[in-house]
Amino acid sequence: MTVPSSLVLIAGGSGSGKTTLAQGLIALHPDWTPVHLDDYQKPKDEVPRFLGHRNWDDPRAVDFERLIRDLQALRRGETVTVMARSQTEPVTEGSPRTIAPGPVVVLEGYLALWHPDVRGMADFSVFLDVSAELRHARRRWRKSQAYIDQVLEPMHQLHIEPTAAYANLLVYAGSTPPESILETVTRCLSAFI
Repeated sequence: MTVPSSLVLIAGGSGSGKTTLAQGLIALHPDWTPVHLDDYQKPKDEVPRFLGHRNWDDPRAVDFERLIRDLQALRRGETVTVMARSQTEPVTEGSPRTIAPGPVVVLEGYLALWHPDVRGMADFSVFLDVSAELRHARRRWRKSQAYIDQVLEPMHQLHIEPTAAYANLLVYAGSTPPESILETVTRCLSAFI
C-alpha cells in the first residue's frame, strides 16, 4: 500500500531563491518529488493582458485546476505528466515530463501559496522574502523595464507578497547564504513531516 505524500510549498517573488531551495531539499532527499509551478502556466494565448503586456504574474496565468488535480494524484501515489515550461529541469520546454510520486512533494513557485486549495493540502510552507532590487538582479530571464515597473512589481505586491502571511516559515533570504536557508528549512521541516 502506498503511503500518501506530504506536501511542502516554497513561495516568494521571482528571483527569491525558491528553485535553489527546492533543489537543495531534493539533493538531500533524492526520493522527494519536485514540482514546478511554471509547468502549470497556461498557453500564451490564454494569459491575461495588463497595460499591453502578457501578464505572466497574474494568478489567472496558472492552471490551478490542473495543478490541484496533479498534486492530489501525486499525494495518492500516482504518476502525472506535465508539459515542461520550467527552465530548471533538463528537458526541452514544451515537451512532456513525467513526475513520479515520492514521500514528499515539493512545489516551488511564485504563487505556490496563492490558491486556498493548494494551501489547504500543504503540510509545511515557506516564503522567501527578498528585496525587489535583489530579486530583479537575480532573475535568469530578463523582462523589459516597462514590464518590471508596470506588471511584475504591482503583481508581486498584489498577489505574491500578501501570501507570506500563510507560510509556516518566513525567511528573510536577501543576505542569507543558500546553505543557511536550507539548514533552517530542513530543521523546521522535521517538526511538520
